[in-house]
Amino acid sequence: MWGQCFCMTGVIDKKPEVLIVDANPDNLSAVQKILRRLDVEFARATSGQEAFGLVSEHDYAAAVIGTKLPDMDGLKVVEWLGGSERNRFLPVILVGRKGGERKAARAMKRGAYDFMAWPPAPEMLRGRIRFLVELYMRRKAAEKHVLKLSASMNKLSKAHVGLQLQIKAMEAIDDAIMITDHRGVIVWVNAAFGRLTGYEPGEVIGSTPRILKSGRYDARFYSQMWQTIRSGKVWRREMVDRRKNGGFFTMETAISPICDGRGEISHFVSVTHDITERKQLEKAREEAIAARTQFISMASHEVRTPLTAIKEGIRLVLTEAAGPLNGDQKELLEIARRNSERLSRLINDLLDFQKLKSGKMKLDMRKNDINAVVREIAETMMPLVNERGLQLVTDLDETAPIIVFDKDRIQQVLTNVISNGIRFTKEGCVTIRTSCRDNTVQVSVQDTGPGIRSEDLPRIFGEFEQLAVGNGPKMGGSGLGLAISKQIIKKHNARIWAESELGKGTTVYFVLPIMERRHKLREE
Repeated sequence: MWGQCFCMTGVIDKKPEVLIVDANPDNLSAVQKILRRLDVEFARATSGQEAFGLVSEHDYAAAVIGTKLPDMDGLKVVEWLGGSERNRFLPVILVGRKGGERKAARAMKRGAYDFMAWPPAPEMLRGRIRFLVELYMRRKAAEKHVLKLSASMNKLSKAHVGLQLQIKAMEAIDDAIMITDHRGVIVWVNAAFGRLTGYEPGEVIGSTPRILKSGRYDARFYSQMWQTIRSGKVWRREMVDRRKNGGFFTMETAISPICDGRGEISHFVSVTHDITERKQLEKAREEAIAARTQFISMASHEVRTPLTAIKEGIRLVLTEAAGPLNGDQKELLEIARRNSERLSRLINDLLDFQKLKSGKMKLDMRKNDINAVVREIAETMMPLVNERGLQLVTDLDETAPIIVFDKDRIQQVLTNVISNGIRFTKEGCVTIRTSCRDNTVQVSVQDTGPGIRSEDLPRIFGEFEQLAVGNGPKMGGSGLGLAISKQIIKKHNARIWAESELGKGTTVYFVLPIMERRHKLREE
C-alpha cells in the first residue's frame, strides 16, 4: 500500500493558490468574489493554453474551470492534467451549464473532483474549495515533515532520539504514512495507517506491503513500481488494496525514495489518501446514466412499433381508402401526420445517438462521390425549400475526387445541417458548397438567417441543445441533430464546425479526408 504524492524538492511557505479558468472575465470575477472569504491567493486564465502554462510553473491547491473555453473544452484541460506527471492529482471543479448530467459523469470519469452547474451555489463552492485547500495544506505539512525526517535520517542515521521526534510529528497526519527500508520491509506506520487498513503497528512492522495486496495486479505491475523507485524517482498511482478484514479500498498513492549521506537509497516513504467513497460515488453516477440510457433506448423501441401503425393508419385515411373526407377532417389529419413524423424523427435521433455514444453504430465505408450525394439531398429538400419560399443553391467543385465515406451517414449529416438552415431562414437562400483544400474535401452549408449569438456558437453541437437564433427565442427540435452529426463526422476521422455572425447568417462546415490522407492517419 503506497500513498498520496508529495514533492521532495521543497515546500513553499505561502498562502495556497486557487486557479480560476473561464473565457468570460465576468465569470472569473464572480467565482473570485464567492471565494474571497477564504485565506487564499488567486490566479486567473481565460483559455486552456494559458491554464496549461500556469499549472506547468505553479503549484495550486485547486482549480475551478469552465467547460467552454475559446480554444478547447474544459474536459480537455482535465484530461491533460490527468496525463501530466506534475499535475495529475490537482483537484479540478468543472463549472458548466445546468442539466449537464452527462458532462458531469464524463468529467468525474476523466479525473475531475466535482462538477457544478453555472452559476455555482456560493456556499457549496466555498465548501468544496475550503475542503480542498485544507487537504492541500495538510499534504504540504506532510511533505515538510517527510523532508525533515529525510534530513534527520541522512545526518543522524544512528541518532534514534531525533528520528522519534520526527515520527511523533507525523502521527497527526490524516493520510496513512508508511516507511520501509531499502528492501521494502516495514519499519514504521502512523496511526492513520491503522485506521485505513485495520492493522496495528505491531502486526505489520517487520513484514512487507505484500499483506495489503488485493490480487488485482500482476507481477509486471509491481516490477515497474520497484524499477521506478529504485531509480530514485517518485512512483504515483491510483490503485486498490485490501484491508485486514478482507475488504477493498481505493487510494491515491505515491512512494518516494529517501537517500542517506552517501546518496544511496536507505528507505522508502509512502503517503496514502483513501478515495474509496469518491470512487463509489463515481460508479453510482455512471450506473445511473447507463440505466437512463437503457431506458431511453427501450422506450424508443417500444414507442416505434405503435407509432408505425399510427402513421400507416393516418396515411390510409388521408388517401380516403376508408371513405371520403371533408376539408376540416383532412386538415386535422395532416396535423396528426406532421406530428407523428416529428415524433418518428425524434425517436430515430434518440436511437442513433445512443448507438453512437455506446459505439454500436458501424460505418459502411465505401468509395462515393460527395457531389452526387449533395445533389441527391438537395433534390429531396426542394419541396421544403419551395414551401418556405427560399432558394437552394449548389456550388460544387467538379474536381472533387471519389473518396471513402459512409454514404447513408453523410446523407444524414447533410439532411440535419440543411434542414436547420432552411428552418432558421425566413428569406433568402441556403447554399451548399464543396471544395478541395489541404488534402480534404470540404462541404459547407450557408444560410441567410439571423445568425447565432457568439456566446451560443460553441454549444451548437452539444447534446439536447436548443439555441436561440438571432435575438429571438429558442427554436424547437430534439436538440440532437447536430450532436449526432458531430459524432458521425468524428467516426470518419474528420471534423465539423460552425461560423456565424448576427444578422449575416450561419455557415456549418465539415471536412472528409481524401484517401491518401486517411491512409496517412492510420499509419500515424
